[in-house]
Amino acid sequence: MAEIAEFLNAHAARHNAAGADALAIDAAAATGSLRTLGAGAAQACGGTDARLSDARAPTAHAASHNAGGGDALAIDAAAATGSLRTLGAGAAQACGGTDARLSDARTPTAHAASHNAGGADALAIDAAAATGSLRTLGAGAAQACGGTDARLSDARTPTAHAASHVGADAIAAATQTVAGFAPALNVAEKSAGALVAADFGQTRVLVLNIPAGASAALDFTGSPYKFRVVEVLLRKDGTSADAGDTGQLQTGAGASITPVFALNTVDDAIVRTTAIDDANREIAVAGTLRWNRVQSTAAGCEVYVTVILMA
Repeated sequence: MAEIAEFLNAHAARHNAAGADALAIDAAAATGSLRTLGAGAAQACGGTDARLSDARAPTAHAASHNAGGGDALAIDAAAATGSLRTLGAGAAQACGGTDARLSDARTPTAHAASHNAGGADALAIDAAAATGSLRTLGAGAAQACGGTDARLSDARTPTAHAASHVGADAIAAATQTVAGFAPALNVAEKSAGALVAADFGQTRVLVLNIPAGASAALDFTGSPYKFRVVEVLLRKDGTSADAGDTGQLQTGAGASITPVFALNTVDDAIVRTTAIDDANREIAVAGTLRWNRVQSTAAGCEVYVTVILMA
């Protein structure tokens, strides 16, 4: 009995290599046996074997996933499913790299409505002047001018601009063959030589109404032209018996253009100036011409001032 009990107790050693009842080692793949650790076809793989790692490089096997391969992938599966794709225009096919539909030169489908107000891809409306956008029609700074807008008509009344025709936009001089609106205004002194149209200036006559009254400076302001005084004569309006009645043409600053006129004369008498001061005879654009009245009686006069317009 003791021998049987000993036999039934621990006896694994009997099955190890060289044991009394040793098991086979590394038997054929289909036969149960003890297994050594290693890379052999009949060996077991150790727990730390590098071949068990996901980081190892797989052996080439792409062909197995192609159509007809041992592990073939699906072809042209639904749009949301990854698969091999053939090239073509089908909903489940891939577009080829040379497909004409990839070219910018293709004709787009009609889509103008999408860029209108309220469209899916609406353009801006009445954006800043330097920004391209749709434009409404109107008179606003960011609006477009309508084709029938009255402001486009040549018949509209121009803004005041007379001064520009004496300076930057001067009107051409009239000649025998060219119809101009005014002679040239350049009246610089002419040296001996041939005369041309530009040598002839335009003259104007100012008629100054000088009423009777006490001594005063009567100013005529805001001349639209630069001009030079070339002649002054006076017509008496009423008889004056006071030797103290005088008058004089001056600049707005009070500088003398003519000598003092003695007005102690009869009604309707004409008095012409005897001199014109060349230092004060020119009046600038927007300048002032003054008549200095020294008078103690009720006799007035008219003063005729001949001027030539200057450039």
